Formats: sequence, structure tokens, C-alpha cells
Amino acid sequence: MVKLGKAELTTEVIDVNKNLSEIASVSNNIGGIVCFIGTIRSINDNKKVIKLSYDYYPELANSQLKRLREEAIKNFKLIDATIIHRVGDVPIGEISLLVIAAGEHRDEAFKAARWLVDKVKNEVAIWKKEIYEDGSRWIYEATH
Repeated sequence: MVKLGKAELTTEVIDVNKNLSEIASVSNNIGGIVCFIGTIRSINDNKKVIKLSYDYYPELANSQLKRLREEAIKNFKLIDATIIHRVGDVPIGEISLLVIAAGEHRDEAFKAARWLVDKVKNEVAIWKKEIYEDGSRWIYEATH
């Protein structure tokens, strides 16, 4: 079986439909596909956010994303998975993170998607800076 999922960083707009279609076409044994779409919101801590800027360590972040994808496929017995994280400046309302987990059953897909989102946010060498009307700050958040 050919896997069409991916683990990558991009400066481009993330095309959810294209990525979902690729994953869905991998196998007729897929019984559940879970998709997480992380978007940029306009308010955080009662401050108006203009945009987010993601800085990253390219080689390390790429290898970490690939490793997490492989671990999720193995540990949750997925048929395929995709992780795409946008880097650079991301405007309000646009997608910064796409995680897709496809499995034979919904339960493994849900668990894998949640695990991947948490791991990406906590372990990958990507740092988020919020740009406000009156300044900016780096955001360090641990997922609960």
C-alpha cells in the first residue's frame, strides 16, 4: 500500500481538501479519518492579534515531524497520517496546523490525532510569536 500522507513545514496556505482527498484515497480499509485544523484567532488574553509568526529550526523540526508521523502510524495502527505546520507569518483566520489520522476504526484515528497535535505543540522545534496592535510576545504553551 502506498502512503500519501506527509510530515512537512510550509510557508504556503494549507489546502485541507487536497490533503484529505490524498489520505482518503490510500486504502479502502479506512473506516475513520480525523482531521484537526488549527487556525489563527484574532483575540488572545484580551489583546487584538494581527498575525502570528512561527520561527523554527528547519532540519530538526522536519525530522521531528517525520518521526512523530511514523510513531503515530505504528503505535496507533494507522493506515496513514499527515502533519503540516505552517511557518513564517500566518494571518488571522488562516490555518497554521493540519493533522489528519486515518485508521481502520474511528477510535484509533481520534486518539492518534489528539496525540499528534499534543506532540507537535510540545516537542517540535517551532516557536510562536503573537503580533498585536501594540507589540508582540513569544507564546510558550503546554498542552493539557
